[in-house]
Formats: sequence, structure tokens, C-alpha cells
Amino acid sequence: MTFERRLNIATQTAKALAHIQSTTQIIHRDIKSSNILLTDDYTVKVSDFGISRFIPLDQTHIQTLVHGTLGYIDPEYFRSGILTEKSDVYSFGMVLVELITGRKVFSNDETENLGLVVFFVSTLESYCLIEILDDQVKKDGISNDIKCLAKLAKDCIELEGKKRPSIMEVKERLEELRQCFINKEFC
Repeated sequence: MTFERRLNIATQTAKALAHIQSTTQIIHRDIKSSNILLTDDYTVKVSDFGISRFIPLDQTHIQTLVHGTLGYIDPEYFRSGILTEKSDVYSFGMVLVELITGRKVFSNDETENLGLVVFFVSTLESYCLIEILDDQVKKDGISNDIKCLAKLAKDCIELEGKKRPSIMEVKERLEELRQCFINKEFC
């Protein structure tokens, strides 16, 4: 899958999540790659709202039993049971990491025994991102665009929810990055 196609999938998914959260106040709670369906022309359809929760307008969070898929669950939500819109941002960040690296959240690769999130962040912080990129991403992507997408993924998977961007900010950053990529501009 080309870098441009991955960027389009990420952008469409972020748009869908931003729309869902802003118009319905619904938190999906199970954003993962297998719940992002693609049509024949690679149009994104976010699916499986079976464990979604509504957060009333006058609240910023709700206390609830933890549900979701391990590896994608917001660590803060996992520890506290407090669900916020930033919980979906974390899960979406893990999808971004998968799109960039071509690796699954859980792998038998010994280098990832601490999980993809720790492996990704430590590699990014030691300036070795190129080592974990998917081969097609390396081939198709423009270095700066890849770094921007990796930085956004890292921001989304911050351990503290208050340090993560909102899904609306994620959507806007992805739209800008996509436009720069299409126009071959430096973002």
C-alpha cells in the first residue's frame, strides 16, 4: 500500500471520528485496524460500534468498565476506567503507528517484546525511525511527510490524555499533511 493511500486512510478515518465525536458525543472505544473497513476504491468506513458510549454534553468523561482491544486501549482509561474523547485518540494513534510501520500491535518479533508503542516511541526518540518504517512507506514517502506523520502518531499515543491532541486537531493536521503531500510542498 502506497504512502499516499495510507495517508488518505488515516485522514478519512480521523474525519469520521471527528464527525462522530462532534455531532453525537459518542466514543467508539474500539478503534483498531480491523474496524476500519475499505471499499473497492479505498473509501474508509468505520465499523463496529457495539461497545461505543455516549458522553452527555455537560460532561467531559464517564466512569465505565473498560472495553476494547488490548494494544489499542488508552492506558489511562485502562488504569482508571475513566473514558474521554482522548481515549479514541490513543487508539487511532496506534492505527497510525501500524500504517507507518506495517507492523501489528502484537507481534512475535523479539525486538517488540515490550509492544509496538514502546518500540515505536523509543525508535523515534533515538532518531532511528527509518529502521522501523514499512518498506513501501520508505519508497513512496517524502522524508518530512513521514516525520510529520510519525510525530502526530507519537502525540496521539502520549500516556497522559491531556497531552494528546483532540481528534479534531488530529484531523486538521492530517488534512494539512495530505494537502502538502499532494502539492509536493514542505509542511
